[in-house]
Amino acid sequence: MFADSANSADPHSLSAKRAFRSSTFPGSNAKKCTLYCRFVFMLHRLAVTAGMLFALSTAASAIGIIKFDTLNENDLVSTQYAPGVIFTPGLSGVSGITNPSALDGVSFDENTPLHVSRTNVGSFSGSLEGMLLHTFSDFRAAEGDPVFTIDFLNPIQFISLEFIGVNVPGSAIYAVNSANEVIASADAPMGTHTVTLSSTEAIKRFVVAAGTVWDWVGVDNIAYLEVQSLPHEDPTPSEEAPEPSTFLLLTAGAGGLVLLRNSRNRAATVRERELTRS
Repeated sequence: MFADSANSADPHSLSAKRAFRSSTFPGSNAKKCTLYCRFVFMLHRLAVTAGMLFALSTAASAIGIIKFDTLNENDLVSTQYAPGVIFTPGLSGVSGITNPSALDGVSFDENTPLHVSRTNVGSFSGSLEGMLLHTFSDFRAAEGDPVFTIDFLNPIQFISLEFIGVNVPGSAIYAVNSANEVIASADAPMGTHTVTLSSTEAIKRFVVAAGTVWDWVGVDNIAYLEVQSLPHEDPTPSEEAPEPSTFLLLTAGAGGLVLLRNSRNRAATVRERELTRS
């Protein structure tokens, strides 16, 4: 108490701080002042955290889904989803892929037609949810094993697509690096299944082998996860709904707020003890 009186002229002394709090914050009670300060501090930290989350979201991953359902019957898929996604018949110069019918003297069809349909599926008897890529007429017109390339504007971390009606081995998806070489692949099992493929490298090109010259196979429900530096814009006219990884961002933000709250609680306890001792 003596030391406090001796330094009463000091603006940083304990008595000066008490006088400032009593005149600035509602009520003169130290406990009320402490609660008020903590409330204001938490509001400030919340605003800062929200700003950080918003900034992070602009560089977050985005999810895209292509289902072809907004296209018309027998439309030819090519640049409808540009610049985000572009479909091209053939291998596009990619090396390192052996076509499934090579032993029969058949090569890949570099001019594979890429039409969409919900009815032109041959004798396939399974259920369909809408348009699919690669019609039965495309299969009949093919001069080799069907194959096409998907090019993305932004690097892709993960891709999945549904192969429909696989009866012969050979359908697969291939990840291609910047040197146009295959670095990863995933084969489609028999029947109708979703096949996934991921890579640690930044991939912008994928090759899809959809069936063989002997086996019609359709493709649908292409989903992908991309990394970008700017907010994602939907390729049109598809049904993509890309969003930032909101759940992960909110989880990180909540965790940060919990840590901040615990830190402030400890600091508040120390201050109250100092006030009590004085």
